Amino acid sequence: MQSLHRNKKSKKVGIYIVLIFLLIIADPFHLITKVRSGLMIILSPLSRVGYGIGTKYDAFVHVTIEIGDLYEQNQKLREEHQQLEARSAQCGDVEKENEMLRSELKLLPRAEYTLVGADIIMRDSLGGNQWATINRGRKDGVAEDMAVIVGEHIFVGYIDMVDENTSRIRFLTHPDSVINVVGEKSGAEAIMRGNHGLSATIEDIKKNDHVENSEMFITSAIGTQFPRGLSVGRVQNITMSEDQLFQQANITPVVSFGDIRVVFIVTK
Repeated sequence: MQSLHRNKKSKKVGIYIVLIFLLIIADPFHLITKVRSGLMIILSPLSRVGYGIGTKYDAFVHVTIEIGDLYEQNQKLREEHQQLEARSAQCGDVEKENEMLRSELKLLPRAEYTLVGADIIMRDSLGGNQWATINRGRKDGVAEDMAVIVGEHIFVGYIDMVDENTSRIRFLTHPDSVINVVGEKSGAEAIMRGNHGLSATIEDIKKNDHVENSEMFITSAIGTQFPRGLSVGRVQNITMSEDQLFQQANITPVVSFGDIRVVFIVTK
């Protein structure tokens, strides 16, 4: 009896569940629709907020990606610009050097001397114009005390140290540089001394020699160390020595030693 009673009860429960399911599907009183509509009204603002947040987030992500792409492109363009500037500067430097070399070659006294061309590869580490190293040495026929010139007969110094592949120039402004010179117009003989890479002076000009400002002085025939007639500079500020026995003057070299890149050694 109890088993029969339980079976009937189970059937009733099943029938109720089926009826409830059919009512939900059929919705004869539109209850489900009303509930759904109510929920839609309640949740609609939240849905709009969520949609707005999602849209803004997508936009933010898109902008962030675009900024990253623009940064990479800008960095790449900057590197390319720097490379182009470096190439342009290098080409300009090479062209300038070639122009200077062409100018030098036109003026060189090749008919008078045997010359060896050289590039300056190192300068005075103290920043003065006292010396420079060149890329020619003993194997190229360079020896100590050979004159170094640029352009047309312009004397800039001489070789004071020689290695197998390199040599060192002692410029006329070096404090140990002492050169016999003579006035091109007056014929006044004198001694040219360097002044710590900054300048040079002319000393021991005879008291009665008439030397004018801006007169060009050249290497003299006294001694056989250097060829005669190489230009060294023009005199300025002629004064008497302290003992009043000789004249003296400052001398301005024909060229700026700091701008020299190519030189020629007089080997014969």
